[in-house]
Amino acid sequence: MSSSKFLCILMLSCVFTALPALAQNGAVTGTVTDPAGNPVSAAVVTLSGVDGPSHPAATAPDGTFLLQQFPSGTYTVRATAPGFAALEQPSVAVAVGRTTHLSLQLTLAGVQQTVNVTAAASAFDTSLSSSVVNIDRDRVEELPIPSRNYLTFVTLSPQVAAANPALPHPGGAPSSGSFSFGGLRPGSNAVTLDGVNDDDEYAGGSRTQLSPEAISDFQIVNHGFAAESGGGAGGSIDVETRSGLNRIHGDTFIFVQNGALNGTPPLELTPHKPDENRLRAGVALGGPIQRDCMYYYVAAEQALALGEDANDLSPSTLATINTAIKQYAPLSTLTLQPGFFPTTDQETELSGRIDHDLTDRSARGSSFLADNSLNATLTSTLNPALYNNLSFELAQRRALDRTNTISGAGIFISGVALFGTPWSGNDRRFETHLEFADALSLQHRQHLIKFGTHIDRVALRTGVPDAAQGFFVFANLAALQARTPDFFTQSFGNFLTDLTEVRLAAFAQDHWTVSHQLTLDYGVRYDLDQLRSPLPQAALNISPRLGLAWTPLKSLVVRSGFGIFDDRFQLATIPRLLEFDGTHGLQKTYEDAAAAAVYQLAPAPPIAAAAPSTWRAQPNLRNPCSEVASLGLEQALPLQT
Repeated sequence: MSSSKFLCILMLSCVFTALPALAQNGAVTGTVTDPAGNPVSAAVVTLSGVDGPSHPAATAPDGTFLLQQFPSGTYTVRATAPGFAALEQPSVAVAVGRTTHLSLQLTLAGVQQTVNVTAAASAFDTSLSSSVVNIDRDRVEELPIPSRNYLTFVTLSPQVAAANPALPHPGGAPSSGSFSFGGLRPGSNAVTLDGVNDDDEYAGGSRTQLSPEAISDFQIVNHGFAAESGGGAGGSIDVETRSGLNRIHGDTFIFVQNGALNGTPPLELTPHKPDENRLRAGVALGGPIQRDCMYYYVAAEQALALGEDANDLSPSTLATINTAIKQYAPLSTLTLQPGFFPTTDQETELSGRIDHDLTDRSARGSSFLADNSLNATLTSTLNPALYNNLSFELAQRRALDRTNTISGAGIFISGVALFGTPWSGNDRRFETHLEFADALSLQHRQHLIKFGTHIDRVALRTGVPDAAQGFFVFANLAALQARTPDFFTQSFGNFLTDLTEVRLAAFAQDHWTVSHQLTLDYGVRYDLDQLRSPLPQAALNISPRLGLAWTPLKSLVVRSGFGIFDDRFQLATIPRLLEFDGTHGLQKTYEDAAAAAVYQLAPAPPIAAAAPSTWRAQPNLRNPCSEVASLGLEQALPLQT
């Protein structure tokens, strides 16, 4: 029996927030036996969903079967074989990143006989060696969150903590990566969307922002001990979007918020409370294009927020600052204003997905606002026990950041005010990915063996003129009036850089079901990030993995493991090695009297001598990594024996 499934994803996006290990959809595996417990070969096991097509697979000579790469949902499993009665097991749950295990025992055939088996759903997957949390569709729809960012649900996992809000988020919004696994930096997380990488390689957060209406479910993994898990030293989030069915389904909503009943902010020196009006409306619709063959699902969301904001400076402080900066020629025309200033926030999210099933083939598509990507996956069933998954991606991202003020130095008065041109925030970048990944899966008795390779070429062109206009730091208001800054820095040179990075990875692993009580994961992974010359690097990035899941009681699971997880380079840092190498660009820093001289003589060029500040890579630069060991116990309630 030979079949193939083709998955194609087209993404277009322009949300200013825009992939490493290949995420998986759900899978169903198990054995088919006769009444005496002997394996039944060539039995046909069919997985069918509500209002969806059916997917058959034949059992191997040892009676095992494997059905993989299926969307999350509830399915019915039917097993048939000559001489045996058909067996049906309904309500089989499939979730992203999980494998559902079944033991199907056939009975001898009677006249028009079908055996229905009903089994209680397990509270947890006893075969997973890593601690995982699945956020299903019901929780995505019903639980309240402070924003429409679906990644807010990640903090429902006990392994995840909110990141320090004071941490910088280069080139991206804080919400794109505001959580941490095991205390690691938020940029070490790996996010996959419908099986393809969704990481912002420059800023380190998630790239694509989707409406929660488009999310089916997602899985949160705190360091997967399977060797195929990689691409980051932290945890991973595998997200699956919704797909269409044979029936039309969808929803619509509108949220309206008005600040009429809001109180006046207690710390703002304003005569009345600021105005606030928010409107968010959306619609989602899915259904068949051709029954049992082609489906669609689209979700759109539009948000508009109009309001007012004000600084918290007293009139006397504003007057003092305005008088003082008149003495600094480059900012002599700048005046800080009291009272309210208007704020506007507008957001549009549009996604679409098409599934096409023709001789076991399917295709998907989605469209957002300024990231562009073309993704494809070919899943082939070479024989009942051998699967191959080939993935391809071509993606581009353009990002542009601009501040209101782009000329003149920036001034920071510690604990008081920040104005002028900020230190950062006037960046632009163009990021291109070309990615191939292949994984071969072999089901042999109690072993699920996988081999895989991955190559990702990232081309990054950046322009990061941090402190190009100069930046002063004053200790207090009195120092501003005295024109004596403590610190001044300015960058010079060509701020455009071109960087090419080639990421190579390979892994081998075995998922061994020793018994119904014990499962072992063991394997090894190799990662290499090749940077352009003359950047040094170490090539020895071998990561062993070992994990186990032991079920001493049917209500208790012990999960444990050890592994080394190589992180990826955060590309917001690497270009600085090329930008400030002393030839293309450099920084100069002045302190105390030298900084005061620069301020007082402006706009003349700095007269104080200062050695240039340059960036250098350490010898044998290597990927950061984490060494993780864990031991966890999961107990179902109420207690069972």
